[in-house]
Amino acid sequence: TPRFKMEQIQLDKKTRKALQECITLVKKQPLIYDTWGFRQIDSVPKTIINFYGKPGTGKTMSAHIIADELKKKIILSNYADIESKYVGDAPKNLVATFDLAQKHDAILFFDEADSFLGKRITNVSHSADQAINSLRSELLKLLEERAVIVIFATNLLENYDKAFHSRILRSIEFVLPNAKQRKKIIQKTIPTKLYEQGVQFDDTQLDILASLSEGFAGREIKNAVLNALISVANKSESQGAKNVDSEKEHEILPTFKDFKKAFTSFKRGFEVSHADEIRNKNVGSKIHKNLANKNYKVIKEKK
Repeated sequence: TPRFKMEQIQLDKKTRKALQECITLVKKQPLIYDTWGFRQIDSVPKTIINFYGKPGTGKTMSAHIIADELKKKIILSNYADIESKYVGDAPKNLVATFDLAQKHDAILFFDEADSFLGKRITNVSHSADQAINSLRSELLKLLEERAVIVIFATNLLENYDKAFHSRILRSIEFVLPNAKQRKKIIQKTIPTKLYEQGVQFDDTQLDILASLSEGFAGREIKNAVLNALISVANKSESQGAKNVDSEKEHEILPTFKDFKKAFTSFKRGFEVSHADEIRNKNVGSKIHKNLANKNYKVIKEKK
């Protein structure tokens, strides 16, 4: 059963529009294939969608949203679910997964899809290589023959084999949220019960948290908020709140200061873990700026 609805996600306009078009695409299949006769061209209606982008940007959540909008169940799968230590079993497991999706009219969602859709191995030297190629060949066959809505998600689009690229009907990029979107994500990630109990943030405070979360995906914002709540809960323990009755414990609430501290701390950890990426981005920006200045000087001299 889908776990998320459209109103729960914050996406840029382009991504949201593309997501809505995918939903419309499925709803209008009878019109396209039957009324307009496209079934004469392609006898099996195919809806193969690909989500790509950085981790935590809403790819899995969006798959649930499509299922919810279409009032369908969703089957989640990845390479670990399909692979087997027994040669020949992985393709059978894949067929069984498609059978299950078809039986229940469910959407099939493959996370970390580059494991499935990677380039086929040309110099096969081990039985494991042969098994991977067999699995990919079986997947190509299933995508051609089965009228199942399939959604792939990856962080590594460049690893896809060309044969799979040509079968994808829609490919949607998921980008990191901008400051305005991060602000809304923060507002939605703070539990409603805290607002009901009096926790409040003004626009300036939310802007500060949005600034501190620059470079974060929605998942990292959620973790930063959770860290703030854990920190306040731990603080109440160390101050002896464990000895107070439950009524007084409910009076302990996180403040903006707690969230700011948690976001700042999480930001430091984030920057350490993404050091190479940030360094490359800064170097790239510097090179681009230097090239731009150099080109400007050349143009100026020509004049």
